Amino acid sequence: ARDTVVFRLNVKHVPRPHLAINVVQNNAFTHFFDVIITDTLEMARNVILSVQNNRIELDTLDKFTYLGHTQFQDPGEYRIDVRAFGMVGDTLVRRDVGLTLARTLGRWSGSSADGLFKVTAEAGAVNMDQSIMVVDSTMFKKGYTGSYKLGDEVRVFNKPVEVSMASYDEGLALYQRNTNTTWTELPSYNEQGRIRAYTDRMGYFRLGRKTLIVPGLTSLGQNYPNPFNPVTNI
Repeated sequence: ARDTVVFRLNVKHVPRPHLAINVVQNNAFTHFFDVIITDTLEMARNVILSVQNNRIELDTLDKFTYLGHTQFQDPGEYRIDVRAFGMVGDTLVRRDVGLTLARTLGRWSGSSADGLFKVTAEAGAVNMDQSIMVVDSTMFKKGYTGSYKLGDEVRVFNKPVEVSMASYDEGLALYQRNTNTTWTELPSYNEQGRIRAYTDRMGYFRLGRKTLIVPGLTSLGQNYPNPFNPVTNI
């Protein structure tokens, strides 16, 4: 007879830290930013924040929630790296933030780090020269996938600015989030591979199904005789 040995193994899955990152721009001093980090699984034993490869000191706001202060001086893209060390592993999350310089006396433009979202404005759209942050939905909570945030949602422009997102789909339009979390379709049109619209508010933007019809532009400069009335000439 053979002896039988039975082994019983209990395997327990211990997840690594899961990080949520939010970047908040100071409304009064627009070069200054707060980076808020939360380990949603509460597994982190140590968290390290770096901006453009420079280590940033962190304050503890709450258990597994941390705050770092930084500043972005020039327009462009800024990389944020957060590494969290857990009991059985570590997690690295990398995010890119776009910074646009809005000028009072001149035309200005900016885009998200991936180039899919853009904003263009004429002189006078803002009261003073200021930096405006552009981030994508990787920094938002669930339900905002595929959207972008331009500046602070409660702020307005002096005159409408053009916002656009990359797409050749004629059936799509730009939507802007309201402060009550509903979305409003903006009158949009497709030009050169981008869905374009105008808005006088900063905030969240995404693409959605087009329901508003925007009249097209018709040039009559080369039409002769009058195409709408053959009896008359233009």
